[in-house]
Order: sequence, then structure tokens, then C-alpha cells
Amino acid sequence: MPPENLANGQNHLARRKRYRRLYFGVMAAGIVGYLVLIFVWNSVESDVIAVAAVGIYWLAFVIALGIHHLGPVELEDERQREVGEKAAMVSVMAVGFVLILGAPGSVTLEQTGVYTAPSWFSGMMWGYALLFGIYALAHGYMKRQYS
Repeated sequence: MPPENLANGQNHLARRKRYRRLYFGVMAAGIVGYLVLIFVWNSVESDVIAVAAVGIYWLAFVIALGIHHLGPVELEDERQREVGEKAAMVSVMAVGFVLILGAPGSVTLEQTGVYTAPSWFSGMMWGYALLFGIYALAHGYMKRQYS
């Protein structure tokens, strides 16, 4: 491999690393800024501080989206994308397992008077069901895009 190709590859990897750090740094700053301002808001109880906390969080999110989508390099390589896809699939499978067992199980136990689940459990089951509904719609849409 010619030395200029090696130098170009190293420059590309260095840029990717720099933009990944910038991306995650902006996200971390937004989250920490939000948490700090919410802590301050709990002591001062000024609604302006609560609104500023959310504004900082959203601003960091928008900046991170800009870095991710408009940056000069992709933030992830093929290996990182594959790891993310596998982690997403494991997560969806775990949520599906909990939903398949938890939803009918809690309804049956509650109807028979054996056990009444806390109210947050019902909300969690509805949230998981919504997640799967969104996944099904997104999967169908992507399937049409690639056929």
C-alpha cells in the first residue's frame, strides 16, 4: 500500500475518532447540563430554570443530530454498525419475551384475584406493546424500501 493511502486512511480514522468524541461529548454535556439545572430547579423552584434545563438538553440533541447526519465522516464503521444491530435485536427479543409473558400473565392473575400488579406494570406493558407496534410499522416500511 502506498504511503499516501496509509496517511489518508489514518487521517480518516483520526477524523472519525474526533467527531465521535465531539458527538458523545455534546450528548454528555446536554445530559449533565439538564441534570444540574434540574437539581438547581428543585432548590430554587423557578420555572425558568426548568425550561432552560430542557432547552439545553434539546439543543445538545439537535447539535448531536447535526454532527451525526451532516458531519464530514460517518461516526461508525461496519463493525460498530453490526454490533449495534445485534444489540438492538437482543433488546427487542428481551422486551418481546417480557411482553409475551407479562401482559397475559398479569391480566389472568388479576382477573382470578391471585395477584394485582402495580399500576406502573400495566403502563410498562402498554409501552412495550407500542414499541412493538412501531417496530412492526418500521419493519414493513423498510421492507418495502428494499424490495
